[in-house]
Amino acid sequence: MIRALLIAACAMLCMGLGIGQARADDVLHFGAQPAWVTPVEAPAAKPADGAVTRRLLDVQVRFDDHGMHQFVRQILRVNTPEGLLAVGNVGVGWQPGLSSTMVSRVVIHRGSETIDVLKDGKSFQILRREKSLESFTLDGVLTAVMPVPDLRVGDEVEIAYTIDALNPVLAGHAESMFPLASPLPIDRLSLRFSWPVGRAMEWKAGPSAPAGVTSKANGFQVVTFARDGWVSPKPIAGAPARYANGLTIQVADFADW
Repeated sequence: MIRALLIAACAMLCMGLGIGQARADDVLHFGAQPAWVTPVEAPAAKPADGAVTRRLLDVQVRFDDHGMHQFVRQILRVNTPEGLLAVGNVGVGWQPGLSSTMVSRVVIHRGSETIDVLKDGKSFQILRREKSLESFTLDGVLTAVMPVPDLRVGDEVEIAYTIDALNPVLAGHAESMFPLASPLPIDRLSLRFSWPVGRAMEWKAGPSAPAGVTSKANGFQVVTFARDGWVSPKPIAGAPARYANGLTIQVADFADW
């Protein structure tokens, strides 16, 4: 389950849009992170707790005339030998018919040393995982996975990537949803949505989510949800699934939903 943390951030963003000319393909790309991304620092280290510590989850979603762009960066610290197994592979999943993915960074932080393990990206392997094949359902999701070489207890693994998406089904509308439920505490959680000032976008956050803070920057309206020491509230035993909506943040340009 912990291993999925390095793959699942994009899967947590249930999104769609129908504007612009976002590129969609089945090739993994490599390059610098987008210039619009706002830097978010990892917090001061805390004592180890469990096999893995989720040090940082930074998700930034931008809507513009070229589509929807999702930047994801997270850092996991390996605390025990069991954690080596859990964090031994990094990866990202995307739907090639709707989106494309660019990986910007895969590094190991070891003390004061930063080790680039991405290099030319040739260690990534693209897999096709049809999780609902037994139900005769195909979603077309691709997963690119790379083993992290020479990983050691005490290391921190950082990965950063961007997914550019276009969903023609929405016919010009845009939406994004992020459920904040996490199997591990997060030392620093930062979720940021932005769109051009003047575009009619609405956002809703469940009662258990961090409070949204609005601002404007470089012609974009911004709403940020952040919390240090984020711990997902435990679900109510036997409660209907709709109770999980209290941990969900939604952004859309629909009049209502």
